[in-house]
Amino acid sequence: MLIPLTRTQERSERNFLQPLFERWSSRRWHLQFDPVTIAGAPEWLREAKDPEARPSFKAYGYSFEIDLLWRRDGERSVVELKNAGKYEPIALAEVLHHAHLLELCDTSSPAPVKATVIGNYNPWSRAAIKYLADRNFSQEHLEYLEFDHLREDDRHYLWFDDPFAPWTPSPGVPAALPAEVTQGWDCWSRIDRTDSWVGTRQPIAGKRPLFMEVPFKMVTSIDRVPGEFLNRAPPQT
Repeated sequence: MLIPLTRTQERSERNFLQPLFERWSSRRWHLQFDPVTIAGAPEWLREAKDPEARPSFKAYGYSFEIDLLWRRDGERSVVELKNAGKYEPIALAEVLHHAHLLELCDTSSPAPVKATVIGNYNPWSRAAIKYLADRNFSQEHLEYLEFDHLREDDRHYLWFDDPFAPWTPSPGVPAALPAEVTQGWDCWSRIDRTDSWVGTRQPIAGKRPLFMEVPFKMVTSIDRVPGEFLNRAPPQT
């Protein structure tokens, strides 16, 4: 089953993202919205519990507050949420800044700090991370996820994408996808960790491109709802 969706106009961390993630373990319900459904999220995010209380720190003569602090797999994850319309490129600088200051200010824990960005699609952030990775900055220390806040009638969806996750070309049309999705798209690759697929008309060799410059279709299964998929229409050429 495919879900027809429209992109919402809600672009605020404070009104949507922050209250949702602060109660992440009960994320199916939102204080200000109807049920919220997750799709395309990597396993670590699907399994995450509620974060710790938002910590505030003082350093270098000023104070700052972290959006989210998770402890998982023996490390601390400092999360910067961005859903602000035009401020997404700031997220990368903010989260690295906060990770640095957390290590500086909170010496009570030896756990390493991982910087994590959860924001909207932004080519500046993608290109900056790619530039750093090409120069031996280890992406093991940085998580970067993008999302769309979508809706159908009264139900809200967060559709996540992990643009730096590896993808695996499919030897044929994926049997898991409905036929109405794959029609007209002959070449498919599965994006690891996200349970998502990208379909194109011609093969794309090598890694997933940083930016898709050809028509494509993106499909992902909905978390905990077998047989239902979100479907992103291809761009116009």
